[in-house]
Amino acid sequence: MSSEKGYSARVPYAELFRPKTINQLVLEPKNKEILEHSLKNVETMPHLVFYGLPGMGKTSAARVVAKQILKECNVFNYLELNACSERGIDVIRSIEKFAGNNSFLNVTSKGVPYKIIFLDEADGLTNDAQNMLKNIMQTHSENSRFILSCNRISKINPAILSRSRVLKFGPVPLQEMMVRIKEVARTQNLNIKDQILQEYCKAAQGDFRRVYNNLDMKQDMPPVDQLTPLVNFLLSRSLQVDIEKVHQILCLKLKVIEEDPAMFHSIVMQNLCKVKTPHIYKIIDKLTRCEFAILSGASVVPQVMGWYVCYRESMENQIERAKKKPEK
Repeated sequence: MSSEKGYSARVPYAELFRPKTINQLVLEPKNKEILEHSLKNVETMPHLVFYGLPGMGKTSAARVVAKQILKECNVFNYLELNACSERGIDVIRSIEKFAGNNSFLNVTSKGVPYKIIFLDEADGLTNDAQNMLKNIMQTHSENSRFILSCNRISKINPAILSRSRVLKFGPVPLQEMMVRIKEVARTQNLNIKDQILQEYCKAAQGDFRRVYNNLDMKQDMPPVDQLTPLVNFLLSRSLQVDIEKVHQILCLKLKVIEEDPAMFHSIVMQNLCKVKTPHIYKIIDKLTRCEFAILSGASVVPQVMGWYVCYRESMENQIERAKKKPEK
């Protein structure tokens, strides 16, 4: 579709390649078996709760299940809400009205067993809202099924969990992610080397959406071939470089780190695991605090500098102890 401004709108890869069927979902074997069984026995399917980190396929799985059961999702049989933005009592009242209205639901002629209400990010619902929701789930179970997705299962009312089948969505395995991403790159004619794709898949830590977003902005992607030398420089055991030189290099590489600080820290973490030092846990703890601060909005250079000083002090202490160690 072309706009008046002369550019064409394009669907983001995360939506363009969102799974449409159960076979397209990348699921753990147990979860796939449970969902397939539920779809074969829709009349007895319980309410569902999907939980796990963002980008693990919870929303896609919920929509696939709804589409498979309802055949055609419309305003009469399907309701989808983001419970994080609509989290109070009023939205629960509207859900109750939708679930309890049978005037548009004729199970005999339409072949629709029940309505489906999908609440995305349900851990954002208030306690009062969840207390009302558990009663609605029980009262209208004959003509409605609820699918809830959340990041933190601990935030969901135990009474809701007891009325539902709970499925945990873990990180997508690297090999399966690479197969999908390479196919996307091929079909979209993206000139990106497999090595670069693999680095982005590793940094995503199982988050499909994050890799797709990077592919969408491939011109602005922080080149891995720029990040790796920077990390190697910072982790060098040679302590001849002064702090001022490190500061200058970080300022030059600021934009590269800011494009994807999580990837930068991921590469640092992978290389840190190869470093032999008794203070490795202290260094990693400092690194995680540095990453959290940056992702929360803190300035990149001071945070990385603070971590680098911690790492350098550890290396200096190790060298000093080696010098003082008596020869056998």
